Amino acid sequence: TLSTLGKVLAYLSPGDAADIVVARPEKDGASGKEISLKLTLMDEELREEPFELTALQVFGGCFDIMTQTLPANKQVNGLHDVFEKHAEFFRKVMLKHGEQHGAVMTLRKFWLLAARCHLVTPKMSLAELDRLVVAARMQQLYPHERTRKVASPHDAKVVLSLHDMLFGLARLASVKYSKVPAVPAKLERLIQKHLLPFADSLASDVF
Repeated sequence: TLSTLGKVLAYLSPGDAADIVVARPEKDGASGKEISLKLTLMDEELREEPFELTALQVFGGCFDIMTQTLPANKQVNGLHDVFEKHAEFFRKVMLKHGEQHGAVMTLRKFWLLAARCHLVTPKMSLAELDRLVVAARMQQLYPHERTRKVASPHDAKVVLSLHDMLFGLARLASVKYSKVPAVPAKLERLIQKHLLPFADSLASDVF
């Protein structure tokens, strides 16, 4: 399934390949002949860029919010470009509001960040925000050891990595701007309208 494929990709490092067995369904719905595939990353399909985040990781974290308007590889590269474009901003936000020298951020700090950026609204409650940012990500990573430490996606002590936050924002943008055709454009709009205007207050100590 796409969910299983996403989990496989989330753990791959650049240059790795994944052996996948696909069962072709018969007309009656039963599993038919199995087909063995080797999935590897091709340079001309997905780019690798120096932003602590590979295009393969972007695909693993956002594959289920891709739209049908563009080929998946173009959307992945587009998302990666948006993340890289604003990399310094996100780094400074993590440094100011995160812990362990900006390596992680508690969910409580993310709530404050979202409220300050006017991302929490009558239509987007904290509970829904938790579902998009925490629950969806933990479902992707299960059964990774990290997921065992999350008793509830609404626990203020849940720790988010930079990648968790970035993929969560992409997921939030996908819901908030559902009428915008492509995911990269959705994310860019969210950043421009809700994050960058509050840059001084979000990371005033390091800007």
